[in-house]
Amino acid sequence: MRRFAFLALLLLPAIALPARADRDQTVRTFTQSFPGAGVATVALDIPVGEVRVTAADGPDVQVEIRFTCDRDRLASCTERAKKATVTAGRSNDRVDIRLTKGSGWGHHSLQVKAFITAPRRLSVKTDLGVGELHIDGFAGNVSADLGVGEVRVTAPEAAVHSVSVDTGVGEGHLIAAGRHWSSEGLFTRDISWSDGTGSSRISVDCGVGEAHVQLERGERTASKR
Repeated sequence: MRRFAFLALLLLPAIALPARADRDQTVRTFTQSFPGAGVATVALDIPVGEVRVTAADGPDVQVEIRFTCDRDRLASCTERAKKATVTAGRSNDRVDIRLTKGSGWGHHSLQVKAFITAPRRLSVKTDLGVGELHIDGFAGNVSADLGVGEVRVTAPEAAVHSVSVDTGVGEGHLIAAGRHWSSEGLFTRDISWSDGTGSSRISVDCGVGEAHVQLERGERTASKR
């Protein structure tokens, strides 16, 4: 779903800059694991945060969501973290992960970091309102919808048939088949590529910010967080 750029621009002042690493303290952690057998898609819906979805050689889907707070505002920030609702469940061949904001959200000392690892054969569907989104190494379809922030997708070139990069305001980049396409500015043009020999499709929609897609040749080991 394409987001209107002018609406996304209104969200820019609300983006929380990451707190200094030496001041962060994890106040809540959500973890869950799902057997990967029979799963085709992992879907995420998170309003704000840093999200990393990484392909792995293991058979299961692993979910970890961390809530961290600036030590100077620990008490009030911890209360806000407790009010956030995380749900993760499986329905048929799909695993859904959703974070719902609690009341009083928007406190700049609260940071959300989500780490998901899943078999590389799976498809990934993500919806992130504001933040950073990284999707790395999947051979299935990838759909990344980001309102404001930065999204980076890497995938094995041999698995991909087509790529679409749609950025309302900011930068869009695609590296595929030894070439680099880019579009930057207030009104960017869509970038499309459909010369791949694989079967998967990658679609990236970023309202305001940066969108990067890189198709990689050859084997690579899944990155670790």
